[in-house]
Amino acid sequence: PAYIPSGLYIKVKGQRLDLDPRQEEVCVWWAKIIGTDFGEKPKVRSNFLKEIKEVLQGGPHFDSLDDLDFSAIKDHVTIMDAKRKERSEEEKQQEKAEKAKNDAYFGYALVDGTRERITGFMIEPPGIFRGRGEHPLAGTIKSRIVPECVIINVGEDNPVPKCSLPGHAWKS
Repeated sequence: PAYIPSGLYIKVKGQRLDLDPRQEEVCVWWAKIIGTDFGEKPKVRSNFLKEIKEVLQGGPHFDSLDDLDFSAIKDHVTIMDAKRKERSEEEKQQEKAEKAKNDAYFGYALVDGTRERITGFMIEPPGIFRGRGEHPLAGTIKSRIVPECVIINVGEDNPVPKCSLPGHAWKS
C-alpha cells in the first residue's frame, strides 16, 4: 500500500525541515531503527547517510547523521506502535480475516487443472535493507515495487489478471 504521510519533520542542525511524503517515509524507517544494534553499525550508518542525503537533496547541508534530529518522528512512531498494540480483539480478528481472505485468493493457482499452493506471492515492502551479517548494502533503501515492475507468469493464451490498484497495470 502507499505511504500515508502524517506531516512529520526532522531537525537539521537544529533547524526544522518539513518533509514531503517520500522523505517522511524514509525518515520513519530510520526512526524505527534508532537505538538498535543494527542502527549503530558503521556500515549501516554510512550507507544510510548517502541515501538520506539523496532523499533530502535541496534541503540544508549536513555531513553526519548526528546533524539530524529524528526525535519528533521517533516519538510519533512510539505512539503509533502503542496504538497498534492497544487494538481491540475485534480489530485484530478483522485484520486476521482480511489476511486470510487475501491468502485464499492470491495463495493458490491452477496448474494443469490442479489447485496448487503458491508460497512466494508476497512482495517485500520498501524499507531499509538489513541483509544478513555484515552485508555491504545494509542501510540502503529498498524501493517500493509497483505493478509495472511485476510480470505475471500465466500461460501464453491466458489473459493477465486485472491489477487491483487503480491507475496501474501489470508489466507485460
